[in-house]
Amino acid sequence: MRHSFKDTYTLKSWAEFRPLIHEIRRHYGVAPNELEASASAGSKNQMLFRGEPDAEAESALKTTLERRSDAHFDLMQYIQVVDSCINEIESFSGKHWGGWSCLQLIEEIKRVESARRFYLPDKIYPYLVYLRHHGFPSPFLDWTASPYIAAYFAFCNQVRPARAAVYVFIEKARNPEPIPGFTRLPATIIQTLGPHVTTHPRHFAQQAWYTVAAKWSRDRKAWSFCPHSEFFKGKDGNRDVVIKITIPTAERRRILRELDDYNINHFTLYQSEDSLVRALEIKRFDIAGMG
Repeated sequence: MRHSFKDTYTLKSWAEFRPLIHEIRRHYGVAPNELEASASAGSKNQMLFRGEPDAEAESALKTTLERRSDAHFDLMQYIQVVDSCINEIESFSGKHWGGWSCLQLIEEIKRVESARRFYLPDKIYPYLVYLRHHGFPSPFLDWTASPYIAAYFAFCNQVRPARAAVYVFIEKARNPEPIPGFTRLPATIIQTLGPHVTTHPRHFAQQAWYTVAAKWSRDRKAWSFCPHSEFFKGKDGNRDVVIKITIPTAERRRILRELDDYNINHFTLYQSEDSLVRALEIKRFDIAGMG
């Protein structure tokens, strides 16, 4: 089955999901590299997935920071907020994210970032991921490298809507450019943040990645967080792609049973005592249909 690609796919059944993912990977998996002499040479596009229980929810691609606050934070303002919490978190958790101060980070950002480059210092990334995984409002939108983990998050909770959704984000590989971190000079960008960070084990179990959407302010000379939807409004050929796949929720039991066969369940993804009990609840009441 070959598709002519579009923005949204409305599947009739779960059985159509795997073939469609295969075709999306085949179609978008490699980006031609114009700098290479060989026509067959290319770079891999980064492909990420996100599950949502309501296919029509307007909040599907909103970060938890957007959902929590209407304020327009830039990175330096957000760092000031999270820095104000670090003493309590380190005291309770016994973890330490030392080696930086708020003022040092802000000075580093001012020195490095420009209209051509959104800059997130590596040294604060583990702390921001920790906060995201523990429910603190975050500018990070979370994704997974696995379409099946994304499908689990779309269906693990009882849902009333008729259809759930799996979103596919394709970050197009681009030619090497002279400034590290430089992508292009648009009104908005999406920065992809990778999996290699020391943090909670669930980050790795969930094959987690993150994206940040930002807009450059000429007046403030700073990048401010903005909705991901502002980026996807663009139609130029160099722009990253998002695809929405909707799946009928009537197949929830079948989907959860199949994913559990793949060892994708609440316990394997969250690895806690609470998640073990949640996984057993889903297995007994949702998959086995005991209630």
